[in-house]
Amino acid sequence: MRHSQITALAIGLAGACLVSSAIAVEPDRGNARTLTGEAVRHDTSPPMSELLRIMEERRSDPNRTLKGPTYTYPNITENPEQLDGADPTRMSNDNPSVQRQLLGDPAPSVILSFDGISQNDAPGGGLPPDTNGDVGIDYYVQYINTDWAVYDKTDGTRLTPVMEGNTFWAGFGGLCETENSGDPLVLFDKTANVWVFTQFTGASQPDGVQCFAISDRQDLLDPDLTFNRYQFNFTGIFNDYPHIGIWNDEAGGTSGYYFVTHDFSLPPALNFLQASFGVVERDAMIAGGPAQFVRITDTEAFGQSSFGAMPVHLESEALPPAGMCAPFVHNRADLDSYLLWQLCVDWSDANAANLTDPLLIAANAPFDNGMNDVPQPPPAPAGSELDNFGGNTMYRASARAYPSESGLPVEMAINHATNAGDGIAGVRWVHLALPSTSTATMPPAGQIFVDGFETLFAPPAILDNPLILDQGVYSPDDDYRWMGAISLDQNGNLGLAYTVSSPTTFPSVRFTGKTADVPAGMMLDEAVCVDGGGVQTFVDPSGRAGRWGDYSSVSIDPVDQCTFWATVEYVAATGQANWENRICSFRFPECGNPDFRLTSTQGSPISVCTVDGDPVIDLTVNPLIGFNSDVTLSASPLGGTASVVFGSNPLTSFPANTTATLMGLDTVGVTQLTLDITATSAAPALSRSLSYDLTVSNGTAGAAALQSPANAADEQLVRPSFDWDDVPDALVYTIEIATDAAFSNIIETGQSLISSYMAQGSLDPTTQYFWRVTTGNNCGTGTVSAEFSFTTDVPGTCPSGTSPNIVFTDDIEGDVTDWMTPPDPLGLGNTWAQSTVRFNSGANSFLAVDQNMSSDQYLISPAITLPAADQSPITLSFWNFQNIEARSGTGIDACWDGGLLEVSTDGGANFVQVQNTRLLTDPYNGTTFVQTASPISGLEAWCADDIVSASGVQETVQVVDLDELAGQTVQFRFRLGTDNAAGDEGWYIDDVTVQGCVVN
Repeated sequence: MRHSQITALAIGLAGACLVSSAIAVEPDRGNARTLTGEAVRHDTSPPMSELLRIMEERRSDPNRTLKGPTYTYPNITENPEQLDGADPTRMSNDNPSVQRQLLGDPAPSVILSFDGISQNDAPGGGLPPDTNGDVGIDYYVQYINTDWAVYDKTDGTRLTPVMEGNTFWAGFGGLCETENSGDPLVLFDKTANVWVFTQFTGASQPDGVQCFAISDRQDLLDPDLTFNRYQFNFTGIFNDYPHIGIWNDEAGGTSGYYFVTHDFSLPPALNFLQASFGVVERDAMIAGGPAQFVRITDTEAFGQSSFGAMPVHLESEALPPAGMCAPFVHNRADLDSYLLWQLCVDWSDANAANLTDPLLIAANAPFDNGMNDVPQPPPAPAGSELDNFGGNTMYRASARAYPSESGLPVEMAINHATNAGDGIAGVRWVHLALPSTSTATMPPAGQIFVDGFETLFAPPAILDNPLILDQGVYSPDDDYRWMGAISLDQNGNLGLAYTVSSPTTFPSVRFTGKTADVPAGMMLDEAVCVDGGGVQTFVDPSGRAGRWGDYSSVSIDPVDQCTFWATVEYVAATGQANWENRICSFRFPECGNPDFRLTSTQGSPISVCTVDGDPVIDLTVNPLIGFNSDVTLSASPLGGTASVVFGSNPLTSFPANTTATLMGLDTVGVTQLTLDITATSAAPALSRSLSYDLTVSNGTAGAAALQSPANAADEQLVRPSFDWDDVPDALVYTIEIATDAAFSNIIETGQSLISSYMAQGSLDPTTQYFWRVTTGNNCGTGTVSAEFSFTTDVPGTCPSGTSPNIVFTDDIEGDVTDWMTPPDPLGLGNTWAQSTVRFNSGANSFLAVDQNMSSDQYLISPAITLPAADQSPITLSFWNFQNIEARSGTGIDACWDGGLLEVSTDGGANFVQVQNTRLLTDPYNGTTFVQTASPISGLEAWCADDIVSASGVQETVQVVDLDELAGQTVQFRFRLGTDNAAGDEGWYIDDVTVQGCVVN
């Protein structure tokens, strides 16, 4: 499902007038398990003055060592699964969700901007710094990989020395005291006025450990300050990349510190296992008593793990409705959608904790997380590009509850890096509404309290039709923007900060945002938090992009609930790992003033079948900050004799509910139109709008006239493109491909929004097939077309009436110096060379040895200019023989080593994998086992089917469809990736040919 092709999830075909944004479907969650336990260690610390004395004593120990200034934390936080569409060229430059220009309206000016902890301040900080911080009543606290410091909110003065990250656990005993491993977080718990510090203890122990320290007051400079300290164990795993948020409800029943971890097996394997969702018992930890721990493992959904998901973090002092379970959220580029789960916990019975099935919320446009590594300007050396961190939803998933008198649901803002076009990283931001509905029943008679205390029973509240309120991709020029963080102030304004870099821009920190007056999908013109003054020259010997960020932070000042505080990494002066962390604040002048929202439970688009009657949109005007002024509603013209009739207008008391009935849509005469509903007030003078895209159907659609392949056509491609005439009332087309005229053996079914479709898999050669198309729209399934038949040709041959135009051929005999075999980026040797052992013609072929150690071996072709599109089919063919470490199932017999094909269209600067749908013969037959020892971990590849006999078993001629690259100059890269265990004979390549077909 990509771009022009969809599944039935994206459009309603059952005749309903209005279609919800969120879709509940069976997610194929796998085998989720609930694990419960308690903290294995907890105490109340000595006063802060004593903690500092202990740390100073250790600091003076001459045998004490710190990590060197260029210590690099391994990037096992890379997504171990292949990203759908991880191709920098894949996103079109006219994607409607991308903001490609400035508005002319500036973001607010910086209030304060000052440097936090730098690499020079923190010799144990390593690379990257894991930039994190939060703002409290009096102070801003920054907590990076192994160090922390406190800053004055009024002028940015640092009030403490830079201190080791494990200071809080001095004298605690165990790994929390002795380890200072990083991945830290600091959160100010606004409703309790305490600080939460947490970090893991690394991957070198029998169990993973998460350490918490909860302060007993907000004043971190009080020498009598103490901490309630906790150690939670993750039995038998390494709990990497822990991301934590605070959540509570009006009844206190869901109070917890919620988290996501990426679970890996313990060293030396460090294989990715799963993403886990969990929670620890917040109220008990604030009180200093024993605390429980709940963890849900194996959270995969829709065919992928939840690697990179985020827990909710509540920014407001107002609390969500009683019983509202904590949300978790993630982006899924393969589905062009977002997933929302809820973790419901009852601390009186932790074993009853439940993770709901995820809801799928479609984005307004396709998005793709395949991006180039982030470039830097001179003097950046080759290979010093920065990690774009694609795939992860970025910390934090900030949520805000509004006062109950507003009638507004909880809202959430998230962001992630995405391909804004041409592989340039942009920040995709999403603003969601999270209405919830209680679905539980009251407890049995006599069960008044659920946790042994005087907490009234509050049944779980489950998300009810979550909506995307607004979304977009911020990329107003060719700079790369990534490593973002986002939050919402008390008026619902968004603030977004991020790192910026490009071939002409030093890594810098900027921010943007939006108020209710900014057009949908847009952000204000960005402001500079700090301009960079140099580059990071570090080059990863593994060949990966240079480590950067891992996360940033944006939070809201608890004093005014308006001021945004951001901390993001940048480079002040050129150096190998000479990072700085900037802290800056800004505020929208509108924040804190009376305001209102115009909201609806219906999202856009709206699918209308006029046969079912006039559609009705529910509307609500929600007051904020004491708003109390008459509001008048109006609507944009719809055309024809159609009109919008409001149930009540004007509205005079709030929150106010009314309706908008769309009448006479059958007279408009078009199937696609836009409706704007606007609400205005006079004092204060405000205007708020909702915009809806409408699709209108006046009855089921007629039949499509099929065009190509023509009926009874022969010599057709094994991966054909199907075309038919547009049907005016059709909104979706369903195509079926079968091997018989009765369509009793349908081998592929697909859907398309346009009158064409590309087969998703290769058909068999010299075989007759049958195809037909059925129309659909909002009124349901339409008419089935006539059936056409066609017969496929042999891949790599030109059809009758055309002749091969061979633009490149090489039989690997004689001089092959125009092929490149660059050094193995892992530093272990590239074995690609001419061989006389196996070959297809002549006496030579290329061979790469399947080594018994980690290696990443490249064989790169000369530059080849492909034929123009009118010479389709354009193909690459090559003979190959694969005798690679055996694959015969899963687990220990999985695909360990493998070969794959990549292509570059930019002179070899970037290569992307040729996807399986382009392999017309011998497609990839496995997915390499996920492990850090393999450079192609988690990618589809050619693997040995089983132990290969002396000859012939793996001998094939591969044919690759190149039509989508027509006219471009390309280079192909044959890539063999091996792990650090057993090897085998290797991979042979011979007789490489590229051709098109010209009309005779």
